[in-house]
Amino acid sequence: MTSITITDPALLAQIAAAAAGVIEIKDPDGRIVAIIRPSGHPGLPPGANPSPLSDEERAALRAEARRRTGPGLSLEEAWKEVDRRLGGR
Repeated sequence: MTSITITDPALLAQIAAAAAGVIEIKDPDGRIVAIIRPSGHPGLPPGANPSPLSDEERAALRAEARRRTGPGLSLEEAWKEVDRRLGGR
């Protein structure tokens, strides 16, 4: 576990006010950097798998989907397709 000491009183007040629930830590652009769950927060126990499917079953389903749909498009091909569909707007 990583430990970070927060010395900014305003930030500590924000965290304390939100401590009853899950807290999202975001960067200035709004991207989530971390999610904090308070001690005692109901959640999955360590090592629990939230999916009823095993890792192998999920991998098999992904492989089957790739076989059905093909490898997909490169980013360049995707943008060309968007441009084609929008008529070069």
